[in-house]
Amino acid sequence: NVLRHAGNSGALDYRLTVEYQSNDANASYLDELEEAVRDDKSINTIGFRADYRAGVNDYLTLQLGGSDGVVGDGLLDELLQPPHENTTRQDFQQFKWKHVFSLDEDIELQFYHNHSDTEAEYFLPKLSAIFLGGTTPATSAIIDAVFGHPDDDLQILHSHEMDRKNVEFVHRLKPLDSLRVVWGAEMRVDEVVSEGLIGRHSPVTNRLYRLFANGEWQPAERWLVNAGAMAEQNEITGTHLSPRLALNYRLNANHSVRTAYSLSYRTPAILEEYADYGARFYPDGQMVDQIWESDGDLEPEKITSVEVGFVGQTADRRVSYDVRFFREHLRDLIATPIDRNSDEPYNPNYNPAFAAALLGLGVTDACDQLHAGFCAGTVFTNDGSVDMEGVEFQLRNQPTDRTLISVGFSHLYARGDVLNNIRTTGKEYEPVDDAAPVSTLSLLFEQRFGAGWSLSYGHYYVGSMRFLGGDDTGGIQAGDARLARTFRSGALEGTLALTVQDIYGSYFDYVEEIPRTRSAYLSAELKF
Repeated sequence: NVLRHAGNSGALDYRLTVEYQSNDANASYLDELEEAVRDDKSINTIGFRADYRAGVNDYLTLQLGGSDGVVGDGLLDELLQPPHENTTRQDFQQFKWKHVFSLDEDIELQFYHNHSDTEAEYFLPKLSAIFLGGTTPATSAIIDAVFGHPDDDLQILHSHEMDRKNVEFVHRLKPLDSLRVVWGAEMRVDEVVSEGLIGRHSPVTNRLYRLFANGEWQPAERWLVNAGAMAEQNEITGTHLSPRLALNYRLNANHSVRTAYSLSYRTPAILEEYADYGARFYPDGQMVDQIWESDGDLEPEKITSVEVGFVGQTADRRVSYDVRFFREHLRDLIATPIDRNSDEPYNPNYNPAFAAALLGLGVTDACDQLHAGFCAGTVFTNDGSVDMEGVEFQLRNQPTDRTLISVGFSHLYARGDVLNNIRTTGKEYEPVDDAAPVSTLSLLFEQRFGAGWSLSYGHYYVGSMRFLGGDDTGGIQAGDARLARTFRSGALEGTLALTVQDIYGSYFDYVEEIPRTRSAYLSAELKF
């Protein structure tokens, strides 16, 4: 449900939006099917925007808002990931000032602040209840002997608080008739507090500074050169320079060819750099099973891209196309392998074989009892590379003023591998050749009729693929349709719409246990 009010007063335009979203649950969870996912939610959101013209050349924009609610999580009948609720709260503020010197020059100063707070925790059974089925009874005394800790409840703590502050300055100018330039600077501070995810009470901070510039130069009538670079310094990976160069040549009034080269980096997230997450004894918080951890000192992921493209349109502009041939090299990818040697011996006498012997379990069984087991944990580390090459094609056709047809197609070939397992016998890598679909196709059709009626349909095909850590999808075909009618009565405007998603029925796009199913809903929007 959405309620929106907009208005103006002199040089001020404003808009207030209040929204409520509710989803009871996944149908399979309500039917209590095995390992059904709980994904119900109830979210309240409020947002406000104001645009003010302070003078002939000055424009001010203010946006702020927030949300709070409850989101369901967990799996039905799952001992180690039981159904539970996560409480979320978020708020944001953004202020932007723009000053126009002339048609060819302006400056912009922007500040924004985002804050989110999530309370998410649940409890697991005691270890004596988890280690069942062995030949030796898993008594509290044995647990104390193996782990050097009383057989207390286990707590999984996802709760985290994140805060981001950002200031950005941008200057656009045209120093020459043939040259346009934009340059600027940015400062950002990210802060995360999470005892459960990063294993500390104090906040972890990453300060980031950027200086960027881009120029568009037309040395001749048919040529256009676009060159730029961004220098970035942050507390996780240090300083890096990301350049880009593109050349465009206009074959005639309606068709052009372009080529481009770029080098860019992705800074690791705070969680990837500082992860220290697992099952802990409650209430003292001593780690008993490491689920995620980080090598630390991670390098940024690096991508080098080269492309050649063609873009054009017919003389009447009703048909346009964009074709892109590309090759991309990704290096230092952050892998998440299972480290079979990662857990620390929290008891000096503890080791997997000793635990298995005391609990009357085989070593393999002992490792599979909790998460990947007391013998393993997921680690963030730089150990992956991928090479990709392919072609992308987009065609847009508007045969009449009321009809739109859009087609998109891509063909991609990927090769490479990512670290998947660390064992005593060495490292095991997982090929990524099938982690991206070879072919994808999208088709969008939209038809507007008289009296405010419109009909749209989208058809999507994604070839067989398997996300890292997911299942083989076997290829996906999906379709969405929407029938809508807009109307106006005096100052009142509105839209009524019927939307049907996933027309062809259920499919999954990551793991088979979480399917997407056909759904239909009515929506109404009123403006007054």
